[in-house]
Amino acid sequence: MPKINMTEEVGQLITSTASKKQLGVNAMQTAIPVLMKHGVISTKLISPKTEGSTATPEEWSWINTRIVLSFTKPVQKLLDTPTKSLTDVQKTNKRYWQMQIGGRRGDFKSALIKREDGGDGSGGKPKPANTRVKLKVNECLTIIDKVTDETQLVNGEQIKNLFKQIIALLPK
Repeated sequence: MPKINMTEEVGQLITSTASKKQLGVNAMQTAIPVLMKHGVISTKLISPKTEGSTATPEEWSWINTRIVLSFTKPVQKLLDTPTKSLTDVQKTNKRYWQMQIGGRRGDFKSALIKREDGGDGSGGKPKPANTRVKLKVNECLTIIDKVTDETQLVNGEQIKNLFKQIIALLPK
């Protein structure tokens, strides 16, 4: 097994990358109480087409737009370009960035879930298991709804129906 080439360049890269990750963690810790103060709750970050969402279509669109504005201008342009006019490589890149929108939204949602039961946004007891399961199942439903290539999820409708059955089995 090869040994790590412990150069200053490698060391600085590790430190710099870890530092940037911490900046993101710090930014999220600062943002969550402010978002909560302004009415952003975890269920606002669930598609309005999905059970359990409290988001209006306008709120959903606005949040997604704000996330897209955090991307570089070329990525924003790619996301605005009609998919049919893109090459296969561009379509793959566009799909990646569309998934990043969901990922960033999910980061906010996860952080909000961790803090919502604390009242002041500082933390608190975890949500009951049935609520957490419902949220995760709803996340799965959202992923399935966003699949545009049928070959990626051949039995998507059957899977969605099974997830809906799971939700129906959970206590209200």
